[in-house]
Amino acid sequence: MSVLSDKDIMVRVQNGSLGITPFSQANLTPNGYDLTIREIFVLPNHRYEKGVVCLHAGTWLAVSTLETIKMPLDLIGLLWTRTTYARKGLFGSYGVVDAGFHGELTLSYYSTMDMEIHVGSRIAQIIFLELSSPSDQGYPQRSGSFQGQVGVTLTSKTKNSAPGE
Repeated sequence: MSVLSDKDIMVRVQNGSLGITPFSQANLTPNGYDLTIREIFVLPNHRYEKGVVCLHAGTWLAVSTLETIKMPLDLIGLLWTRTTYARKGLFGSYGVVDAGFHGELTLSYYSTMDMEIHVGSRIAQIIFLELSSPSDQGYPQRSGSFQGQVGVTLTSKTKNSAPGE
């Protein structure tokens, strides 16, 4: 596997072999792309699509990305919390963005300290890795339960589960 550089990401976005919509040159990093917050969900059922959200230590939250990601069959994505938020005590739990995935991402976080989060701020970075060969079947065929998701999505379309299952 090899990690895509900023140049590689630009080439793929321009030729359509990787989708990041909307794409902002300002979010491009030397070896990845910063993802911005579209929506914040805080238990029990508060959703925020603008403004600043004040969190208390011990708060679990989920955010959706503004960007819709369209992964080709020869790439996967790894996600990392931006150090700006990690240094404030916000920690994320992520999975791999599978080859063939298409949609907004829902990211799960836990706040260890009181803090503010701004809708529209950059919260995570995605790193793109090339597979040794393209996947025979992508995310839609292998599982696809979150394919096409928009906004914070807590449960899959294929099963009726509670958050955290």
